[in-house]
Amino acid sequence: MVTSAVVMVPLVVLTEAPVPEETARRSASAVNDPEAVEALARLVERGRRGSWLVEYATERSPVGGETSAGRVIVASLPPSSVVTDGRTLTATIDGRSVTCVEPGEGPRCAEGAAPGGPDIREMLGGVTRRDLYAVTRSRRRSAGGEGSACFDLIATESNRVPGALIHEAELCYARDGILLAARVESGMTIDTRTALRVERDIGEDDLLGLVDEFGLPPSPGSG
Repeated sequence: MVTSAVVMVPLVVLTEAPVPEETARRSASAVNDPEAVEALARLVERGRRGSWLVEYATERSPVGGETSAGRVIVASLPPSSVVTDGRTLTATIDGRSVTCVEPGEGPRCAEGAAPGGPDIREMLGGVTRRDLYAVTRSRRRSAGGEGSACFDLIATESNRVPGALIHEAELCYARDGILLAARVESGMTIDTRTALRVERDIGEDDLLGLVDEFGLPPSPGSG
């Protein structure tokens, strides 16, 4: 039985880069829409309760560097979840936090490991605090073959904690709270993800199929 908290794929790398001047100007004039905050919070909560699997196309564009593309699968079966790009896997298994990598000699897993850098959850944790992020509705658009409700988030001028390194973002959700598309901008990168495939009402076999590829060892004392 796989048990884990929902883990989202990291989208940005933690850096000490200052907030760009252009973003600072937008932050100073950003206006929070309370209705948008409530709508976003409802969608996020629905997504946390759902059982689903999404394959995303991802892109990372570092400042002054070349854009890199990839794919990642995020699967949720509360209270379990798995995140993998085919080379790494992150989850909490049997109450332990585990990150697995698959080098040339075969899969290896380490306990207590966590993904590097902050993720969308750090931003969403500050959504309901008006002094951290201003939230407004964006235009609706299609992603993953279905319509989505989109939201713009901009770090406010007073937000100078590490999470503020996520300067602004656009997040698009399906009606049941599944993240279909995201664009997240930090001081050093612009990261995007777009749903390619969405499966709902997944079962434990779907989750275990992702874990089994990495030969995850049993928890101590099991069996």
